[in-house]
Amino acid sequence: MVKILKDSGLGTVVIVLFLAMLLKLPFLLHPVAPAAVADHVLYNLILTGTGFVLAKSAAAYTTFSIILLLGQAFYLSHICSKHKMYPKSGYLPAVMYLMLTSVAPNLNYFGETLIVNWILLRVLDIMFGFSHTPDPRKTIFNAGMLLAFAGIFQITFLCFFLLLPVAMVMLRPFHPAEWAVAFMGYFTPYYFLWGVMFVTNSLHPVAGWLHLGFSTSLGIHGRVPWSVIIACVGIFIAAGLYGTQQNMTLSNIYIRRNWTVVMFYFIISLLAGFTTDASVSTSWGILLPAATIIASNGPLFEKSKWFSNFIFYFTLVFVSIVAITAHFGK
Repeated sequence: MVKILKDSGLGTVVIVLFLAMLLKLPFLLHPVAPAAVADHVLYNLILTGTGFVLAKSAAAYTTFSIILLLGQAFYLSHICSKHKMYPKSGYLPAVMYLMLTSVAPNLNYFGETLIVNWILLRVLDIMFGFSHTPDPRKTIFNAGMLLAFAGIFQITFLCFFLLLPVAMVMLRPFHPAEWAVAFMGYFTPYYFLWGVMFVTNSLHPVAGWLHLGFSTSLGIHGRVPWSVIIACVGIFIAAGLYGTQQNMTLSNIYIRRNWTVVMFYFIISLLAGFTTDASVSTSWGILLPAATIIASNGPLFEKSKWFSNFIFYFTLVFVSIVAITAHFGK
């Protein structure tokens, strides 16, 4: 199976879609409609807009969420292949992303973290191209503006502002003008947002947006203890780190620096997850893109076939059991 998923052909896409249906079937059978989050103005506006299209149907929202997750999975695989993060990856990162998102039910339902992950994936794609972009100031500005836009959803996501300087230090020579452009990218969305709020005399949402919290709830329920789930996910990531270290000898210096950016992305995501208020039930989903990129190195470890096959099938079986018992094993 691992060998097949390393291919990028049409047949592999069919297999990914089949695995996605198996993994996400429990969530499709138990749909959940999203709820508005107090003081999260932008997310609530999106809910209002999508409510007209999806008729506020739990089944429609859950189906839409699964489609978004599937799109993110394929986009993540595209990023990894485009920037040569692995010797050969195919659609295996997509399957790993779908598996890891199945660990906790909340991650498969519509929420603002699902939207923000699209933004962060686009930023990651832009930053990986810093070392060979023909127009660095434009791409840096775009990355900064997208990160600022992510912070509008939830103030704790502003910690991703740290990611752009790391990428610039690792992937760009120092040019003061580029750092000034990055700051302008950060500032631009808030300049227009504050202008609109001032003109409409609606500055009160700022007080709610400034709220911080502390959350360790992953939205895990069912017969499998959450401590076992956390331990197993830790094993997947540890195996990925081991594979990353071993595969690094096959990578050029720019790919190694891209991996440094991924590691910082992972650390910043942990910080964002811990400091986000528990009212954002999907907050820990912010960790999944970086965790997937790291964990995918386990099944892609070329020097030991039994190790890569074991990690993949163990992940698939374990996640399937968690997803099924979360809904049918109560």
